[in-house]
Amino acid sequence: MWSYDKAKREFDSLRNYITLIEEYQVNSLETFIIHRYAIYNSISKVLKSVREEQETLKFLIDIDMDKINHNFIKNTVLSSPRDPLHEILRKGYQIKTRPQRRNR
Repeated sequence: MWSYDKAKREFDSLRNYITLIEEYQVNSLETFIIHRYAIYNSISKVLKSVREEQETLKFLIDIDMDKINHNFIKNTVLSSPRDPLHEILRKGYQIKTRPQRRNR
């Protein structure tokens, strides 16, 4: 069980995270990937979403879809953060994959 103060901090943090996602401006392939990763927390679901929405989003029309793969999305998430949401996701991905990286 959490203390009241810890629960309140966690609540505020989650509310901020939700606001960042809801207000995120998607205007490029990179921001699309960051936004979708924030929603799904899954590279494979982001890849599926990119392929499904290729025809409807202007910035995806001229993209060579053969270059959009698991590594491209992973590298986008791990790239230097462009904004607060990207920074949160990058840290979260590094924490999530730390056990895998330690075994190498």
